[in-house]
Amino acid sequence: MFKSLGQTWRSIASVVIAYFLVVVMFFYASEFLNEILSFSNGVREFVRAVIGDTTGAQGNFLFTVFFSEGTFFITLMILLARILVLSFFLWIGNIIVEGVFGKASH
Repeated sequence: MFKSLGQTWRSIASVVIAYFLVVVMFFYASEFLNEILSFSNGVREFVRAVIGDTTGAQGNFLFTVFFSEGTFFITLMILLARILVLSFFLWIGNIIVEGVFGKASH
């Protein structure tokens, strides 16, 4: 049970951090935000083309309806937050715990 709670808080934190990053980048790094949006649109078009080639017009239609540009963008931002930002915070936290208590926080 506690393991699933550990995964849950990381997922929630990833979503909150992702939206926070989007807001901060909107004001301070809009060019980089546009590059991330362009990259996510490229990934979306690639996936749509693969699905369209595999399943035909029906699969292409369903993909286009259910997976918007915003969906791919925020998914990319959540992955970025989960992999880079949250991992960095956990690593720093582990260093602090080891420094204060002299052992790993496992």
